[in-house]
Amino acid sequence: MTESTNLLSDREKRASFQRLLLERYGHSLVVIHANYPGNQKHTPDTFYVVETMKPIIRSSHNVLYETSTTTSEGRVVYLILDEEPMSLKRRMVDLEENHPLGRLVDIDVLTLTRMYHRSDLGKGMRKCFLCEEIAQVCVRSRRHPLHDVLAFYHRSVLTHVKASTSEMFRYALLAELSCSPKFGLVTPFTSGSHDDMDAETFIASIDALSPFIEEVVGLKTDDSLLFSKLRTIGRSMEEAMFHATHGKNTHKGAIFLFLILITALRINPDRSTLKQTIRTLTEPIKEDFREDLQPTTVGLRWHRSHGIGGIRGLVMDGMSPIHDDYLPFFRVEMNRTNDMNRAMVKTLLLIMSTLQDTTVLKRGGLDGLSWYRKQASEYIDQDEEAWKTFSEECISRKLSGGGSADVLAIVIYLYLALPKEENA
Repeated sequence: MTESTNLLSDREKRASFQRLLLERYGHSLVVIHANYPGNQKHTPDTFYVVETMKPIIRSSHNVLYETSTTTSEGRVVYLILDEEPMSLKRRMVDLEENHPLGRLVDIDVLTLTRMYHRSDLGKGMRKCFLCEEIAQVCVRSRRHPLHDVLAFYHRSVLTHVKASTSEMFRYALLAELSCSPKFGLVTPFTSGSHDDMDAETFIASIDALSPFIEEVVGLKTDDSLLFSKLRTIGRSMEEAMFHATHGKNTHKGAIFLFLILITALRINPDRSTLKQTIRTLTEPIKEDFREDLQPTTVGLRWHRSHGIGGIRGLVMDGMSPIHDDYLPFFRVEMNRTNDMNRAMVKTLLLIMSTLQDTTVLKRGGLDGLSWYRKQASEYIDQDEEAWKTFSEECISRKLSGGGSADVLAIVIYLYLALPKEENA
């Protein structure tokens, strides 16, 4: 999954990097990383947790410098703060103890001369997730099966995420971003086929878009102008995205899909009728395909020339492939392996193999799309080394399935949003 799988080496590199930052900037250094067991700490859950805690700390402190890394240690955020370290440590411990996700992260405070500890504040060592013993004691004695500890972490994240539509939106997009390898798409480890954006660009976009979800949830579903109001919000979200990314299109397709799906689920959350609810909601989109109108997007131009429906065609069909094929496939993979990254990679390949992705068409034309889809179908059941080979080939061809990535995020959101029994 990651470019490095040597946890000890990555910890040593982090220690050296922390010292470099302190020598360069001085002041106090805050380091946020996942409090997660095992040797591979980069997961969708840990990525979400660290990226959720980061803006909380950033918003209430004077940040002089910020950077991030992603290794086998997972996502690690470094913040140089102009604050007295002991006071800072007290606030970080308070966050660890009182925020719903606080137990799931470690927030270190360092200066050039020392690291500050809980004991400096008269606090005891952190407790185990599953019992009242000191965590380090349980880890060393292997008191609890690893899968039980990992299950606790996952449940804790999902409890927090499912409490809010905007957090489910954030989780779905951050989980999709965390996925690796990803066949020309941006991941925390590579910019893929893109020379104008990276993971930080996508995170900035997600942070800018998330506040709008509460506005979507606040709309009255029986309003005759509902779809028009969704489009107005969508335009505002696009403006916010472009502002945050300095003009880069990171989530334009995702914005459209999520506005439709979130609203359809509010109109009627019954999965058996969800496709029809989406079709009814998106009836006004038929106007976009009128022959007397000049096509205004890549998708509409491909529809005019080759009958390819693109993202509009997907929603006008009620997102049928998502409900009938992609989501069931993701469920099966999750139940079979309990490895979310692997489930996401395989589901992404399935989506790529069948979706008429207009972002691929834009980069590679019909021949590029045909190659992309054929190769994806052949790689679904292969191993990670084969996936990396395919990903490198996509990068060399400058192909990137942005539409497929948007659909994967929708699959993840639906997996969270549907009743638990439907995910059995």
